[in-house]
Amino acid sequence: FGYPWYEEALSIVRRHDNVYFNIAGWRPKYIPKKVIRLMDSILVDKALFGTDYPLIKHEIAVKELLDMNLKEETYNRLFWENASELLELG
Repeated sequence: FGYPWYEEALSIVRRHDNVYFNIAGWRPKYIPKKVIRLMDSILVDKALFGTDYPLIKHEIAVKELLDMNLKEETYNRLFWENASELLELG
């Protein structure tokens, strides 16, 4: 996701309808709060789940995300709906 340039990456995602972002490469508990806030609000339809497995195990990433108590819509979009729309699996 472009650390340490994640703020620039977020600006690009916000500006362009065809640009998405994924959270792979960060353990969820280390994702910057700004990214979490945007992912749970105005960028809910642009976020994709990923883990960079085997470095970050799926079960750990999912548990840490669920422990954040984000909106149900955010989890649905993050884990399935956004990828389905992007890949036109519909």
